[in-house]
Amino acid sequence: MRKFHRFNDNAPTFDKTFYKEVIKRDAEVSEYVATISATDMDDGINGLISPEECYTIRVRAYNEVPNEEHKQETEIDVNIRVIDSVLTRPYFTTLIEGPILLKESFMNFSSPVAVLEANSSIPNEPDIYFTLVRGDTEQTNSKNTFALEQSCNTANILLNKRLDFETVSEYLLTISAKNTYNLDMETVVWIQVLDDNDNIPFFDGTGTILEHEPPGTPIMQVHATDHDEQVPEDVDIGTVILNLTVMDEDEISHTTYTIISGNIDNAFKIDETIGQISVNKQLDCETIREYTPIVEANDGVFQDNTTVSITIKNVNDCAPRFSYMPNVKVQEEMIPSECLTYLTAYDPDIEDRNDPQNIRYSVVQEYEEFIEIDNTNGCLRLLKTLDRDPPHGRNMWQLIIIATDETGTGL
Repeated sequence: MRKFHRFNDNAPTFDKTFYKEVIKRDAEVSEYVATISATDMDDGINGLISPEECYTIRVRAYNEVPNEEHKQETEIDVNIRVIDSVLTRPYFTTLIEGPILLKESFMNFSSPVAVLEANSSIPNEPDIYFTLVRGDTEQTNSKNTFALEQSCNTANILLNKRLDFETVSEYLLTISAKNTYNLDMETVVWIQVLDDNDNIPFFDGTGTILEHEPPGTPIMQVHATDHDEQVPEDVDIGTVILNLTVMDEDEISHTTYTIISGNIDNAFKIDETIGQISVNKQLDCETIREYTPIVEANDGVFQDNTTVSITIKNVNDCAPRFSYMPNVKVQEEMIPSECLTYLTAYDPDIEDRNDPQNIRYSVVQEYEEFIEIDNTNGCLRLLKTLDRDPPHGRNMWQLIIIATDETGTGL
């Protein structure tokens, strides 16, 4: 298993590109001025930063890590305006509690997804000016996914672009309300995007099996578009040769797997819930050398197909065969100097007869005293004269010659 070590390679990001705050002339020491927040993309933890009392301050946000070599930081200017103590900020009279849930298929661009109201806190000057603050990340509306429309002292938040759960699963929208004294108040609207089954599943894999594996032998699990697998012909039935894993970005979907074609004589079967292909019947390389079953993944709405190429690997399950067995005539009481004949055998497990057959020849032990054979070229020679007259002779001798494949180590 490969382990990945996460480095601190991202600087924190402030939620705003610019901060402008106000403070009363007679504000007391330690009185609240503003909240500055930044996000560290490396660990997702927000840090709260309290500026010192000053007209203009520079705030630095950094993430603390044991290894200072990878520390990242960012800075921002905060302008603080001192105002008369009788002036007060506006305040929101309606707030949104908890997240607003929107399906990613939500396409209503005219109806508000959130409504907020505010009071100016200024007698006889009720006007409020709302702003939807554009942040630096998609989650904070950097791409204007949401828009704000104002009606009197009401702010309507509307969807401005299509949602995609797989891209952004939640938004934190900052809404600012400002009165005629140019004093403002902010609130945050939290929107969560719900996943829809809107992505087509797709395959991603490979596998191998020997002929004669028994039915039920598992073969493999896949992660690719087209899959090539070699399987020994003597693999047990039930052996898993392949596990097809479908990639579906929709978290709510449930995929089922089916072999829709190419499964000759139902040689293989698939587990419809996990995509595991296994041997269903005895395989034989000499009968069928390759299968190309097509597997379909269906998540209930969309489908995808993949072709699995399963090549049956030949195993040494066939004994050598002699090309012919000649009848040889020998003059009694004579030992010819040349070969009586050349015996030739071939290995049925080797498809091309022109390829080296790797056959080794030998004589059964009881005949070794009067006959021999060259173990590589099959030259049969007589070592001892033969007698055709009874009682110890015979007019026909039958000899047993052994041919063994795989250079003498096989069948």
